[in-house]
Amino acid sequence: MRRVGFAVALVLAMSSVAAAQRSTTDLIVTTDWLAQHLNDPTVVVLHVVRDSNDYGSGHIPGAREILYSEFTAGRGANANSGLPTADELKKVFERLGVSDESHVVIYTGAGLAPEASRAFLTLDYLGHENVSLLSGGLARWRAEGRAVTTERPRVTPGKITPKSKGIAVDAECS
Repeated sequence: MRRVGFAVALVLAMSSVAAAQRSTTDLIVTTDWLAQHLNDPTVVVLHVVRDSNDYGSGHIPGAREILYSEFTAGRGANANSGLPTADELKKVFERLGVSDESHVVIYTGAGLAPEASRAFLTLDYLGHENVSLLSGGLARWRAEGRAVTTERPRVTPGKITPKSKGIAVDAECS
């Protein structure tokens, strides 16, 4: 429990810097807001999971599954860093339909879990400025009696232009 509280505090603290640059995006959106924007083509909803069974047992309609390991486990030369290269991250999020103009809403089955926080920070690292966490996650969505589905949405790949925020971004993505 302490780990979850720390992760949320870390995201909120790190996000305060990003918040100064954001003018139109709330860092946390409500289930009411998401329900009203589910059909907005610029909204991309990501369900972060550690295990595909979590997604397969029900998710918010239109949400795309992203495995935690896809954006945390370093590969190749970055195997010990815990973070894939910017180019690898770009490909992961583009495959899920994220574009520069997308408003990405991230959630897990357990509210503002560390996994959602890490996805938020990963997109922030890439310079994506329109990212929100879903308040209460899937648990609140279900508790409010909102629809869930087991259907996987059709996804059109997106296009992200990584932007440096004073940190090194791979040259191949700059």
